[in-house]
Amino acid sequence: MAATDALVFVSGRVDSLTEGWLEEMVGWVTCHPGVGFSSGLILDAAGNVVEAGLVLDREGHGSPLFRGIPPHQWGWFGGPLWYRNTSAVSPWLAAISAESYLSAGGFDEHLPWQRSFPALCRAIGSSGKRGLVDPHARATLTAGELPAVPAFDESLKHDLYFHPAFSSVVPLELGKNSQASATSGAPHAGEQVLIVNPLFPLHGWALQDVLRPV
Repeated sequence: MAATDALVFVSGRVDSLTEGWLEEMVGWVTCHPGVGFSSGLILDAAGNVVEAGLVLDREGHGSPLFRGIPPHQWGWFGGPLWYRNTSAVSPWLAAISAESYLSAGGFDEHLPWQRSFPALCRAIGSSGKRGLVDPHARATLTAGELPAVPAFDESLKHDLYFHPAFSSVVPLELGKNSQASATSGAPHAGEQVLIVNPLFPLHGWALQDVLRPV
């Protein structure tokens, strides 16, 4: 089996992507050993934020940061256009290093697709690696219904990247009521990248099918 350096997930709901998105996202997980997975800034058809990373409660439900606000809106804790460490991301647009994927044991086949992805991110985080949201990699979704934001749970406060001043997660009330600099590395020559469309779940696939290069 040919080696694969990163797995990239792009939802069938994605309508457009910014130029250079692949280099941005894959660069983080292949050139920065502390980053196990990365995502971009996810926007709806109207240009407002769908997600800039997730915070997780004790049950593994992911609540999106900055849902529903314009990308250029800023608050006391920054805004969607900052680079952010994150505990998890949704499979709208994501990259995972193959090493992190294998070390975490891959997807939990007993969970629905939308739950298994944050669960995998949590497992990667437990190994000491972090997730990162790169605002220069942006995906705009087609018009349509979005997953509901879970009800606020006190256990969200135990998420490493949840600030105790936040009172909810939309984005934690702060962004609704108020009005960084980092460098990613491009993939090295010869790196293998697998792009997976989450409309076709990985459940039941053999590992060699999941990690075959494209």
